[in-house]
Amino acid sequence: GSFTVKGETYDFSVKRQEVEEGASAADALAVYYIDGQLVDTDAFLELFRYMISVAPDYEIMGEVPDYDESDKVEMTFKYNDGSEETITYYRLSEFYYVTAADDDIWFACSDTYVDNIVTAMEACLGTIEAE
Repeated sequence: GSFTVKGETYDFSVKRQEVEEGASAADALAVYYIDGQLVDTDAFLELFRYMISVAPDYEIMGEVPDYDESDKVEMTFKYNDGSEETITYYRLSEFYYVTAADDDIWFACSDTYVDNIVTAMEACLGTIEAE
């Protein structure tokens, strides 16, 4: 998948470590990468928890909200079956971001959710060891 914030895009991926001969694939540990570089497992899992925990505070129906297109956070999830899903949060106001649920419904969510994602992403990047 990928994550875009402040105009920068980062690719993230999850891979299974090789397992010893005779061990089941289920025993393989997942390892996490951003831009091909290994990141701390706990930091990545915290980022992922924030990414999937955004909850709407209210709906905007029948109109396109007046959001700031330049202030956005975008996440693209790529699935094993080849499909992908992109979720984009646009700044709506001092306290809210919005995302389109479909053509007629937008969800507004507290900027705290999006700020937590950005902070967790920065923490993840901070775990990449300098070469």
